[in-house]
Amino acid sequence: MKRIYQFFNLAPAPAFFLGFLWSILDQEHMCGHSWQMPVMWLVMFMAHLTPWFIFLQQRKFTRN
Repeated sequence: MKRIYQFFNLAPAPAFFLGFLWSILDQEHMCGHSWQMPVMWLVMFMAHLTPWFIFLQQRKFTRN
């Protein structure tokens, strides 16, 4: 059960980062020079980084 919780807690940040990369690399989207979607993906990625910081900090101190 812990692994399932961990997955759902940590999965959004990489997914939002992939969305950011996809929207930047999508040439058809960039023809209109619209930066709303890439900015939205980047803000969502940054908003979901906190669980990663907590996970890595806990992992650092429990591995000793």
